[in-house]
Amino acid sequence: YSQYDQINLYLDNDSAGIKATNKILNKYSNAKSYSSTYSNHKDLNEWLVKSILEKWFSIKLQIAKT
Repeated sequence: YSQYDQINLYLDNDSAGIKATNKILNKYSNAKSYSSTYSNHKDLNEWLVKSILEKWFSIKLQIAKT
């Protein structure tokens, strides 16, 4: 994987994802984990869905107030 400038990791925050992240980070100096972005969620998808729903409900609430 030396042909890549950077390896971006967005793995799950469960034990398997953490284990895989650590293995990759230890093996490749150009790897970087972004799982801290969604650390309070199981995975990136769960974080994205929640973020989108929160935004949607916020917009709906603003519309309802007008």
